[in-house]
Amino acid sequence: MSVPAIKNFNRRTLLLSGQFSFFACHAFIGYMSYIGNESGVLAGIFVFVLAFSMTSGPIAWVYAAETSVDVGLGFILMTLYGDVVVLSQICPILFEPQNFGPTGVFFMFSGFALVGLIFVWVYIKETSGLTDKEKKAIFKPKDKGMKVYME
Repeated sequence: MSVPAIKNFNRRTLLLSGQFSFFACHAFIGYMSYIGNESGVLAGIFVFVLAFSMTSGPIAWVYAAETSVDVGLGFILMTLYGDVVVLSQICPILFEPQNFGPTGVFFMFSGFALVGLIFVWVYIKETSGLTDKEKKAIFKPKDKGMKVYME
């Protein structure tokens, strides 16, 4: 389902809509958990998985490959996989009732998604329609007037 979304929408638009969807879904799931509506929690999780698979899930990989060089891409991919490992180890602990519990965890994830939405809004540049060289130059440090002389 992500291929039509990637072909028909800009990268930044997909990332923004994804982060907003994550914010709304996690807040909804947190509220449904708070009131004890298990069907609502399940529906919220289904909507989240659908939104993730059409927005940030595939776009994070595409955007990373478009805007970074090989060495940077290796670090980015290591970070993406590292996040998955950290979440898989920490979430079961956080979901325990004596810690945050499901309600607290989903509200916390909603807050993280809001921070992600602001980050995407401020820092992520559009890459659709740019050449490979232009995409790689998006996050390249700007020359501040210092010249390096090679001998």
